[in-house]
Amino acid sequence: MLTLTDGYMTAWMLWQLCDNEEAKTVFVGNDAEILLNTKWQDIKKRDD
Repeated sequence: MLTLTDGYMTAWMLWQLCDNEEAKTVFVGNDAEILLNTKWQDIKKRDD
């Protein structure tokens, strides 16, 4: 069980479990929001 969550966890769950297209944009695409977040620099971009 998670003891700490954040907006990215919520967005990921919405995208993966509810197929929410708005939440998907946080992670997918050249202008994905997570790519602009300076606290999340060690990530691998997904192209789908």
